[in-house]
Amino acid sequence: MEDRLDALLAPLIKEAMLLTPHADPEAWVPLPVSKFGGLPYFEAGATWPVCKLCTQPLTFVFQLFDETTSALFVFHYCFNCLPAGDDPRDRGLWHAQWFTAPQGYKQIRLAPPGADRNAITPCRITHQTVRSLPGWEGLDTQSPEAEGLCCELDPESPWQAFDQAVTRAGCIDDLKSWQGGYPLYLQGEHVPDCPHCQASMTFFAQIDSEGEANLDWGAVGLIYLFYCAQHPQSVEFVRQNT
Repeated sequence: MEDRLDALLAPLIKEAMLLTPHADPEAWVPLPVSKFGGLPYFEAGATWPVCKLCTQPLTFVFQLFDETTSALFVFHYCFNCLPAGDDPRDRGLWHAQWFTAPQGYKQIRLAPPGADRNAITPCRITHQTVRSLPGWEGLDTQSPEAEGLCCELDPESPWQAFDQAVTRAGCIDDLKSWQGGYPLYLQGEHVPDCPHCQASMTFFAQIDSEGEANLDWGAVGLIYLFYCAQHPQSVEFVRQNT
């Protein structure tokens, strides 16, 4: 039965890009590249985003360059109010933006108004291609047959049969930061719907608490980021904690 399970999972495997931050003062510079902290990429006409609840400037956390679309994703967050994610009441407590054709000549230098006690340590990011399978929490939506087979292999602890299959497939199974592939949930599957068209959104990246970047989502947490293919500027995130 293990061979059959492996055969069911093989077509689901996707490549993901593991993101590892490395503290680097040169990452302070606002360039259209993937990084944590420092100054973000902005274009003409931008203003620094401010939290609508506490009125403090949002913290620039990270930006990720997407090789497939040549777009840059930039994310700001309020670490004073700690919004949990795709709740309409949280809008304005975080800010996400896609720049569809970022170029060095387009960028402007824009710093936060005042000191930020939650500032993220500037870090460059190195990338490593890894293999990814959905976590046990999301397996039922990807392959109910594979989930059922895990239940047959280990009726008491079917997730252990799945974890063994993930190991055999050479797929990542640690909670880390990565771009693409599948999310690995802490507290159950949660895929937001686009607020414009109500379609299920597409997973983009998960960002872990990263000590190197002085980034802490609280209680060993991480966030999951999603976008809508039909509405490119529609972005949602979900924060989960242990």
